[in-house]
Amino acid sequence: MGATDAKTNFGQLVDTALSEPVAIERSGREVTVMISRSEFDRLKSIEIEALERKALVDFVAGRASKTETMQFLGLTSIYELRMKMSDFGIVPPHLPRERVDELLSKAATVLFKPRKRTRS
Repeated sequence: MGATDAKTNFGQLVDTALSEPVAIERSGREVTVMISRSEFDRLKSIEIEALERKALVDFVAGRASKTETMQFLGLTSIYELRMKMSDFGIVPPHLPRERVDELLSKAATVLFKPRKRTRS
């Protein structure tokens, strides 16, 4: 749909966007897409979940500190961090704190083990 048509037939555009994405063109080039609020919310939740997962993976891999991770995720306690990790299948919530720390240390050691250099 062209931008002029979108402006003229805005009500129809909104009705259509409730059931399917509608591309709007300017000078023959798609410049924007109108989607329903429910589709926007669905896409936003996927994005948030991906960012949360990346933050937890970075923490476990040693690329982010516990403080940075908790701050990014808006968490206030280690318990909340452990529960969030459990939600993503990273660490079971029933493990004692010492065991979680041990597993995280092992993961960091394995992931960042220095490689032996061989001369050829």
